[in-house]
Amino acid sequence: MPKAYVSLQDDKVMVVGDLTFATVMPLWHASVPLLNSQAAFKFDFSKVSKCNSAGVTLLLAWIKLAKSTAKTIQFFHLPQQLSSIIAVAGLSEVIRAS
Repeated sequence: MPKAYVSLQDDKVMVVGDLTFATVMPLWHASVPLLNSQAAFKFDFSKVSKCNSAGVTLLLAWIKLAKSTAKTIQFFHLPQQLSSIIAVAGLSEVIRAS
């Protein structure tokens, strides 16, 4: 089983597993086809087991994609560790959890 994957559940992209330097690129590549079919980007992080600053980069890439396609974006259940990194990096106004 992969260390991380994304899947579409209802209208949300579920992010599952580790959100680290080793997993963000495969997660990005797996998420783009799922997002292309969505009217809005909604991500659920309730199944993320561990994360580091690479996760912030992935969230920023999704925000950039949402802006370039004129779609809204929401993040649900961000892990505390990821929220702390976002705050320390001064990105709380850019990356907001719903």
